[in-house]
Amino acid sequence: MNDYRLRLGASISFTLKNFKQRIEDAKKAGFDTIDLDLCSQWRFPRKEKKVYETLEDRFNDVKEAGMKINGVHISFGKYWNISETDEKKRKKIVKKIADIFKLADKYSPYCYVIHPSIEPIIILDRKEKLDAAIKSAVELSGKTKNIVCLETLPRTCLFNTSEEAAKAIDEINKENVKLCIDVNHMLRERSEDAVLALGKRIATTHISDHDYLDERHYMP
Repeated sequence: MNDYRLRLGASISFTLKNFKQRIEDAKKAGFDTIDLDLCSQWRFPRKEKKVYETLEDRFNDVKEAGMKINGVHISFGKYWNISETDEKKRKKIVKKIADIFKLADKYSPYCYVIHPSIEPIIILDRKEKLDAAIKSAVELSGKTKNIVCLETLPRTCLFNTSEEAAKAIDEINKENVKLCIDVNHMLRERSEDAVLALGKRIATTHISDHDYLDERHYMP
């Protein structure tokens, strides 16, 4: 049997004023990698644009602390929605994400984590939005040599079941496009069943607990 282990990482928002201290605290607690969370200002595009100016400084902070970067969580919301069906808007979103890849790649993150959609999604729109997300993922796969992980999501979002997520990853069929399974988002099936169903398509994880009614982000 293969000894397969994921790195033990702590997620830290890059907008925190005590960012360096949080890195040191994570290191002392036994974490050897950082997941850099770029999502905290997703509701405020102007603020988000401003804080992105410090992004390279944050990468350097992690490097100087002797930590590795496991994942870079791309922001979400309508301005980052890779399932956007307006082609002009979708291409603009893909370019924004590719620009982050270009900056971050030199720090060798293991993967990038991207939400495949926003919500709500009605049944009649689902196929079109799924096709758009798949198209975007294929395009993004060519913008980095690192792994691009699409995250499992809750409620009516895309990838809200292991079946849909598996079919999409298989259709994308790119070596560097995998899944981030957020077990807190698996509302329609047991998390452990989803892990078994998705298997080697999983490249990284988000671990927290919930009550199968909605995502809760409880401590496991």
